[in-house]
Amino acid sequence: MMKRFWPLLLSAFFLAACGPLPITIDLMPALQQNGYDRGSVTQTVAVPPGAQLSDQDLKVPDANGYRFTFEVPNLPASPASLVFDYQATLDYQLACIDNLGGTLNAQVYLAGDAAQLWQSPLDGAQVSAPVKPQDTLTLKGSARLSQAQLDAVLNGSLVLGVELKTQGLTGQASIDPACQQNGQTQVKFSGQYQIQKAVVEVRFF
Repeated sequence: MMKRFWPLLLSAFFLAACGPLPITIDLMPALQQNGYDRGSVTQTVAVPPGAQLSDQDLKVPDANGYRFTFEVPNLPASPASLVFDYQATLDYQLACIDNLGGTLNAQVYLAGDAAQLWQSPLDGAQVSAPVKPQDTLTLKGSARLSQAQLDAVLNGSLVLGVELKTQGLTGQASIDPACQQNGQTQVKFSGQYQIQKAVVEVRFF
C-alpha cells in the first residue's frame, strides 16, 4: 500500500509546486477574420527635385491601429505572466530617391485602448536594418507583456500597430521627370506586410 502512496504523494507535491501548465491563446483566427493578418501601406512625400530628405515616421495600418476582440479561455488560476510569440514580415520598396542611406526601425505596439497604443511598445519586439531601395524586414520573437497589456489580453480586446521610423535618413529626391508631379518629386514608400504568428502564452509560475 505504501508503495502506491508515495508516487501519488510525490505527484501531488509536484503539481502543487509547479501549478497549472501554460495555456496558449492564438490570436491569428481573430486577425484573419478581420483581414488584419496582411495588408499594404504607402506613403508619398512631395519635395523639390534634388532636395535632401528628412526622417520619416509611418504608423501601420494607421494612427488608430488594428482593434480586435477574441475569446479568452477559462483560466484555472491567476496568471503570473503573459508572453507574446510573434512573427511578421514587411516587403517594401522606395522609389524616386537617390543616394539612399540611413536606418529603418520597426517597432510593434500592443495596448487595450487606441489612445494608449503608441505609448505601449511591445518589449523587445523591434528590428533595425539599413534602409534600402527594396528589402524585407522580419519581426520575430517572444516578448513578456506589461501589466497593462496583460490586463488587455485577459479582457479579450487588443489594439495592434507597428511604427516604421527612419533614423539618419540620407538621400536626394530624384530629378527624373517621371518622378515629378506639379514640379515636385513624389518620393514613395510602399510595402506589403503579413503576420504569420500571434500567440499569447499564459504562464502560471
